[in-house]
Amino acid sequence: MKDSKRSWSRGDIFLLALLFYLLGMLTAVIVCVFLLHTNREASWPIHFFTYQEKIGWEEEMKVGPIVQTGSPEQPIDDPAPISPYKHNQLWETTTVLRSALYQFVKANGYMPQSLDVLTHPFPNNYLTAIPKEPLTYSAEISHIFTDQGGWVYQPRVIEDLIDGELQGQIEEALFPNVNEGKSLPFNPISLVLEQDTYTLRVISSDKVLRSYQVGLGKDGRTPEGHFSVAKKIMNPNSHRFPAGQNPYGKRGLELEGGIYAIHGTNNPDSIGNNLSNGCIRLQNQDVVELYSMVPLYTPVEILPEGVKKEWREPFLTADSGQPLYSEKERPEEADPDHFYNWAY
Repeated sequence: MKDSKRSWSRGDIFLLALLFYLLGMLTAVIVCVFLLHTNREASWPIHFFTYQEKIGWEEEMKVGPIVQTGSPEQPIDDPAPISPYKHNQLWETTTVLRSALYQFVKANGYMPQSLDVLTHPFPNNYLTAIPKEPLTYSAEISHIFTDQGGWVYQPRVIEDLIDGELQGQIEEALFPNVNEGKSLPFNPISLVLEQDTYTLRVISSDKVLRSYQVGLGKDGRTPEGHFSVAKKIMNPNSHRFPAGQNPYGKRGLELEGGIYAIHGTNNPDSIGNNLSNGCIRLQNQDVVELYSMVPLYTPVEILPEGVKKEWREPFLTADSGQPLYSEKERPEEADPDHFYNWAY
C-alpha cells in the first residue's frame, strides 16, 4: 500500500506566509476603523493634529514673561507716585544731610562710622540733628536698604578728596531709605550773598533752596569774597544780654577770621538796610531756620556791589506738617565762656 502523506514544498510555505500577512493587515485596518468610529463617544478622545494645529499648540506651550495682576497704570509692587512738593523736600533734606557729611570728610579726611558725629556739641556741631526724611518723617539710620524710611548710610574708605570724586562717594554712601530716593543727585550746598538786592541764598549748584532778606554794613563795610562757616553758635553772648535784647539774636554763623558773622538781630527794621559794621543780619526766625540747614564749613560767597547772578526758580516746597530740621534750643551748641565781638 502506497503512503498518502503529502510533503510541503517551498511554494506552499510562501503562500501560507503571504496569507497570514494579509490577514494581519486586514485585522489592523478593522481595528483602526473601529477606533475611529468610536472616537466621538470616547471620554479621552484621540486627536490627530494637523501641522497648523501642532505649530499653534507649541506656541501656546512656550513660557513667556510672568505678568503680575493689577491695573496697568499701577503695578502691585511699584510705589505710589509722590507729589512734586514731596520729591523736592526729599531732594532738599538729602542734600542737607549729604552736605554735612561732605564737609566732615573734607575737614577730617575720612568717612565716620556713624552719622552721630555730625551732631556733636560745639564746636563740632555740623548739624543740630539728623534731618527727617519727609515721606515717613523718620531720622533713623540703617546700614541696609529696607524701604522703611529714614536714611541708609554705608561708610567706606575715601579714595579721593577731589570735589567731583568725593561728591560721588558721598552720594553712594548716604541716601534715603525709600524707593523714591535711590537716584537723587548731589551737589553740596553753599551760601551766596547778593548785596544789591539784600538777598542771602542757600544754593546747591544753581538751584535755590532758600532766600532771605538781610541787613548789611554801612559805607560798604560788608566784606566781599569767599569765606566759610567756621563756627555755629546758639544764642551767642546770651549770658551778657537779657532775653530779646541780644544784638546777635538767636543764632550766629561765624565766618573764618572771626570778625564777621551771619547772625540774628534785636533790630528787625535794620533788615534791607545798611546799618551794621559789616555783619550780615537776618530776622531771628530766618537765622534759626538757616542755622538748622547749613552745616559747619559751608562755603559763603559775598558778591561785590553791582554783581548779580542768574538762578533757577526755587524748588516748590510746602509745609510738611512736621519740621524736617531741628530748630530746638540745645545748650550743647552754646559757647557761654566766650564773648563774641563781631562787627555788629
